[in-house]
Amino acid sequence: NKAMVWSGRGDDKEAIKILTTLIEKKPQSADAYYNRAEEYEKTGQPQKALIDYNRCILIDSTDVQALLKRSKIRDEIGDEQGAIADCSNALKIQEMAELYYLRARPYYDVPDYTKVIEDCTNAIRLKKDYFEAYVLRANAYDLLSDYMNAIKDYNKAIEINPSYIEAYEQLAVAHSLHGDYIGALSDLSRAIKIKPNNVALIKKRAVMQYATKNFKG
Repeated sequence: NKAMVWSGRGDDKEAIKILTTLIEKKPQSADAYYNRAEEYEKTGQPQKALIDYNRCILIDSTDVQALLKRSKIRDEIGDEQGAIADCSNALKIQEMAELYYLRARPYYDVPDYTKVIEDCTNAIRLKKDYFEAYVLRANAYDLLSDYMNAIKDYNKAIEINPSYIEAYEQLAVAHSLHGDYIGALSDLSRAIKIKPNNVALIKKRAVMQYATKNFKG
């Protein structure tokens, strides 16, 4: 429709104007509310987007994408229980890896790390190379002091995305908490190979070198 044409041209304000006119003519159009909500998100207006997703879902409670999008906004504004409820309702309609991951994120903030692990595991079951799910699950294992499983997940995350520096840092922490300072030193050295001028990484490696009594670099 015309709104999507203007949106495609990058004129989101005109798209919103057209969709608003459409909503005035067809106030029961779930699609119109959904599309305007997306435009509001693109223009940095999450509260207005949230209102339109609410209206869309009131008209069509089975709209999985609207539930998914609303859960993201709710999570961002600190409404963890609302985000969890949206993902749970959407999962009753359609099982998706992204929905499990999106539900795991507010569970992490609650916090309920057992639920995080459960949801990330389901996300990975449906999407084997789900990098973000491996990282989040590793973080949860870390906080439950299950360092062996945390190390496995950080390694898998690095295998999927070798340039993600934070994974090496988190892996180094997990190795050190597990008592493997040599492993932690290796993790930091690998990270420095990717970003050789990162002062923070160099300092962390120096601390680890001191811990291992290894000053060779």
